[in-house]
Amino acid sequence: MRLTIPDGWPGLVGIVVLVVGIGVLPSGRPLGPVGGYGEADFYFTDGREPDIPISTVDAAETFVQADAVLSGIGRDTYEESWQLTIVGMFETSGAASAAAESVDVPEGAAILVQGPMVLVTGLETDPEGPPDPRIAELRQHGGSVFVEGDRYGEGAIVVDLACNAPSDGVARELASAIDDYAAALSYSYVRPPWVGGPLTADESLARATYRRWTEEFGELVRNDPWLVGYGQRLMGAGSEEGRAAVQAELLAHLAELKPEWLDGDVHPGVMALIAANPTEPDPDAAYAWGWELGRLMGPLESVDGESAPTWFDQRHSAIIGSVRAADSRVEIGSATFNRFALGMSGLLAYLDEHGCTDVVVRLTDWDDVRGD
Repeated sequence: MRLTIPDGWPGLVGIVVLVVGIGVLPSGRPLGPVGGYGEADFYFTDGREPDIPISTVDAAETFVQADAVLSGIGRDTYEESWQLTIVGMFETSGAASAAAESVDVPEGAAILVQGPMVLVTGLETDPEGPPDPRIAELRQHGGSVFVEGDRYGEGAIVVDLACNAPSDGVARELASAIDDYAAALSYSYVRPPWVGGPLTADESLARATYRRWTEEFGELVRNDPWLVGYGQRLMGAGSEEGRAAVQAELLAHLAELKPEWLDGDVHPGVMALIAANPTEPDPDAAYAWGWELGRLMGPLESVDGESAPTWFDQRHSAIIGSVRAADSRVEIGSATFNRFALGMSGLLAYLDEHGCTDVVVRLTDWDDVRGD
């Protein structure tokens, strides 16, 4: 049965909390959540530019192999076990290949090489047990090692990346496609541009419409005197009743802030969802709203095609901190992936397909830069 959307817009409070609350978070680096919220200026994770050259040759094959490994695990095992990914970065592709040849992996797992990067994926781990021995083995071969999912699923790898597109126009198209995906992912189940076939014109317009709307809405919120101090009031409300009262005031106020127009063509289905009147936050309504929005934008495949994708289906997803086109250079800052081996190889394959060359990356352990 296809889900329908009740009146209401459960995502509004979350958007405003991001917009007005992000400014009060303690952090030593600029924070800029996806989709133009908060401090939307471009940034690399720790201010340093990526500087490790990485080949995109055969990245598409690496993606296929990584997906075959993770798909082979099966949905139940994938969602019930702790999945580990180990990444080794070496000075040269030759050093990476030599290290990969000397490291054994259990049946069902795989060790893949992408330029100077070694990817060990498909590993199950016990978060209360000793570290996986392959971590030490890759370090012994001279690699800088990063681990994903080693502590009850936590432990992410943050990526900064830059490449040179064939022209300024191609760079803008790539940056826009990635930025549209990043904005849409916050409240829907959409697939990255590097998964599946090209988006249809209708899906591309739906994503662009939503991103342009969030950017304009964010600008309205940031410049609204009524919202000054809202984050502090919400956090200081104390009881659940107090927080509910503050949020009710916010919802009533937000109804008056909806943008009345957008530059350029807009997607009528997306605008119809946006135009729904806000009501009390409801998790079920949020789920339905996001899934219906995702249908318009090119969704991830789900098991039955009718319900929102499971965590297994979302293994391809990514969170993009910031993206821009600087002349013919495409720059991506602070990207993380649900499964690094899939997301990283998929992104490299996507850039290669569109002629983006001279790719350089920088990997960072999420624990070294997380805002909390």
